[in-house]
Amino acid sequence: MTRRNSSSDQLEEVTMGEPPRSRPRMLAKSLPIIVAFVLVAGLLAVVRVDRSPVASAAEPVCDAAVVMADRLDALGRNAYSWVIVPGILPGPAWGLTGYPTDRTVSISSEVPCEQMSSVVNHEWAHTQQIRKYSVPGRAVNAFGGLDEFEIAADCASLLLGSRLTPYLDRRKIATGQAGCSEIELLAARQLVGMH
Repeated sequence: MTRRNSSSDQLEEVTMGEPPRSRPRMLAKSLPIIVAFVLVAGLLAVVRVDRSPVASAAEPVCDAAVVMADRLDALGRNAYSWVIVPGILPGPAWGLTGYPTDRTVSISSEVPCEQMSSVVNHEWAHTQQIRKYSVPGRAVNAFGGLDEFEIAADCASLLLGSRLTPYLDRRKIATGQAGCSEIELLAARQLVGMH
């Protein structure tokens, strides 16, 4: 007997009494391949999960207020009120001594936590300068002007372990002079030694 194959539109010869090809038999031949595929896919999923980072204990979060308080506990507050204020301070600055009142040191909330100790060291050096000369204006004049006043605070801050010294960095860019001079270090040592 002949019949037309619907998929190819060709005639094919069919012998009467011959059983049609069994689909379960085709499935049985394919089963090992399917099982192998599923096992490999499952193994890859497990490997992918195992390679993902293991959830570890939460890393401690840096708290700028705690860093500031700890640093001030080591240095002393020099009879100043130390506050963290929102935003960038006038200047723009990360810290201001004598702002908004004479006996206040304001630190910007924008200071990155890892820089807080350096900013506190710098402002603390200003409190030492003012303490030595009694009046902010007299302290600025004693150091030769505002730039020198800031450089001296950076040098003192450097002696206290700061990595952030923006006024020294600015001077290096402007003049090529790196670090503190011997005279600046002498003045800085006197400020640091006063506490």
